[in-house]
Amino acid sequence: YQRRVHGEPVPSMCGALKAKWGRHARFHAVCAVASREPGTLTLHEGVGGTHAGSTLSAGVVAGLSLATRAVDVPATTVDAQLSFMPTRVLVFKSDTQGHELHVLQGAEAVVRDVGVAYFYVEFDPFLLQESGTAAEELLRWFHDHGY
Repeated sequence: YQRRVHGEPVPSMCGALKAKWGRHARFHAVCAVASREPGTLTLHEGVGGTHAGSTLSAGVVAGLSLATRAVDVPATTVDAQLSFMPTRVLVFKSDTQGHELHVLQGAEAVVRDVGVAYFYVEFDPFLLQESGTAAEELLRWFHDHGY
C-alpha cells in the first residue's frame, strides 16, 4: 500500500497541491502545521514570490528582516493524520524550518506502533534555536527512538 501524505501549512500552497494532485487516490494533502498537539499556530508566511519561505518563529522573521504576513493556521499531529496506516511508513520527510522536534513529538504513536524505515529531516541549528530547541535535543530524540 503506497500513499503519500503531504502536510502543507501555507494556505495558498496547499490549495495548489490539492488542485494538482487531489484527485489521485494515493495522495492526501493536509492543510495544517504538523506539531506536537492540535490547535492553532501563527505562521509567518513569506511574501514577494512563489519561493518565499515561511516559518513559525517570529525571531527568525525579526533576525533576518524577512517580509512576511502573519496567518493563523490549524495545527495537527502526524499521529492524527497517519492513524490509518496499516503498514510501516517507508519515508518520513520533515523540512519545517526549526519546528522539527515538535513534528516528531506529534508522531510518537506512528513511530512506536507502525514504525518508520527512513527519516529525511532537514534542520538548521539557528532555526531550531529560534524555535526553542537545541540541535542536540533533536538528535537525542532520534537516538532515544532507536535511530
